[in-house]
Amino acid sequence: MRLALLSDIHGNICALKSTYAKLIEHGFDKIVCLGDVVGYCASPSECIDFLAERGIETICGNHDYLTYSGKKDKIQPYAEYVIKWMQDRLDRRYMDWLAALPFKASTEQMEFVHASLECTDGRFWPYVLDPNTAQFHFYCQTKPFSASGHTHIPLLVRHRGATSTFELLRGMILDLGEHEKVLVNPGSVGQPRDLDARAASAIVDFDRRCISVVRAEYDVVQAQKDIIKAGLPDHLASRLASGL
Repeated sequence: MRLALLSDIHGNICALKSTYAKLIEHGFDKIVCLGDVVGYCASPSECIDFLAERGIETICGNHDYLTYSGKKDKIQPYAEYVIKWMQDRLDRRYMDWLAALPFKASTEQMEFVHASLECTDGRFWPYVLDPNTAQFHFYCQTKPFSASGHTHIPLLVRHRGATSTFELLRGMILDLGEHEKVLVNPGSVGQPRDLDARAASAIVDFDRRCISVVRAEYDVVQAQKDIIKAGLPDHLASRLASGL
């Protein structure tokens, strides 16, 4: 099976359309979105419609959760501003769609979550970026593979015994050692933070035991114009051009 993974769309419909087209070119059997469909960029309803119309399985991310739940969290002021902006504008049907998203899902070989398997009920959203946070994630991982987003950085994390190793995600063969577990993070579609402005996604081929990294050029200028026109913070537009 060829499994396509995308995450952290963050309301960037230009990036989402280009990413999906690129994944279609590569070919896949199943596609999963790892959450944060909304937030930061100006087209949350369009992104929800895009996923819903195609029946793309989607996990709940922290921006999705904070938008529909109305709960507060320790996030940047500009992120909080966008959440309030969405709450004032999104129709009930979009809120209901977000509220119906599960915090966790799985296939026979892989578990899906937005942030970490350490917490899958919205109480907190750990970033798996160091051995300590990875340890908690892998303790809860029951399958050989897992996938998460949240960091906006494409990563591959391997875990064996009490040791976790991190590397930037790239095209590679996935040979699992004995008692080894793997976490795949495809990076961000709508707001990459790995110094590459192209939208990021990935395809895991379980039959060939390999990963393909998929980067898609998209109309960054149009996405920036949409953000400015919507009255959202300028910073959210400018960062798209630098992948920060």
